[in-house]
Amino acid sequence: MRLFIAIFSFICVFISELQSQEAKPTWYIGPYGSLLYSIHETEFLELPGYPACCTENRSGNGLGYDIGLLLHIPMQDIGLRFYFGMNSPSGTIYADQKIGNQFLRNTQPPFDTIARDILVRHQIDATITALSLRPMATFPIPFGGDIIAGLGFSYILTNSFSQQEQLISPDNASFIDGRGIRNESSGKIPNTSLFQTSAIVGYSHNLPISTTSRLIPFIEYHHPLQSLTSYTWNIKKIQVGLALNFGIIPYHKPIIKTDTIIQRDTILQTSPSIAQDSIGLIDRTIRNIEGIVESGLRVDTLFVKERYVFIKQVIPQYNGGIMAVGLDNNEIGRAHV
Repeated sequence: MRLFIAIFSFICVFISELQSQEAKPTWYIGPYGSLLYSIHETEFLELPGYPACCTENRSGNGLGYDIGLLLHIPMQDIGLRFYFGMNSPSGTIYADQKIGNQFLRNTQPPFDTIARDILVRHQIDATITALSLRPMATFPIPFGGDIIAGLGFSYILTNSFSQQEQLISPDNASFIDGRGIRNESSGKIPNTSLFQTSAIVGYSHNLPISTTSRLIPFIEYHHPLQSLTSYTWNIKKIQVGLALNFGIIPYHKPIIKTDTIIQRDTILQTSPSIAQDSIGLIDRTIRNIEGIVESGLRVDTLFVKERYVFIKQVIPQYNGGIMAVGLDNNEIGRAHV
């Protein structure tokens, strides 16, 4: 359980620190743990099916635990909290009783049987664990912190007991069998109501430890709305604990703007065979780089690279001359001889 809480806490801290510092969490979640002091009050002399010689109602207390997860939803003026966990309101109840003229065995030589007035303790040790859900409301108070109030709902998972009658005095004697304990029995607590309810009031205070995380010390008093059993067995609880809460910021799609950068390269060519100048695109690449979200705005950069060819018309130039060759009359006559 400690390892789970440690890993969960690390993940929540990591996630919460990634959130924007300007944003406010809409809800919080995290582990909690508390020391549970239970006060047991009864109005029965014996458990059904388990005879005892007790003539007084037993009462007592116990120390236990309550661990789980806390979900907190802040609102305009109040907040809502939901505790999901497991607790153990176990305890020991007892009643001391004087009994007159009882036969005892001396624990010192010659180990004879004596008659004495005795003081015995009728004791029941109860082991109880339960799953719990506590929906609660928080109300801020002027000098700081919150008053918390709500209801508790529990489902009993285990409900076992062991009982005994223990000799308290005289301390130099035992029962006839040589032991200081008698009337021992154990089992499940009879006629247990598995579903339990309680009314809760308390106080808590939020201590910020980062931009989205906080420690919450709290103290609560749980007053039972029903008996643990069909006979009267009421358990009041006082809890002192600490919760570690991490804010969760919902994702909102940012406003996206694009900054475009265009780079153009041009290749120059000439040609005498075209009627006029021309330009054409021969290559184009586009690359988009996403920016960082700040205050709900993301500026992306679009890089556009283009290559063009520019063909310029040139007029052809011809260089040449005319040479005429002829024959006169004398040359013509000689040519025919």
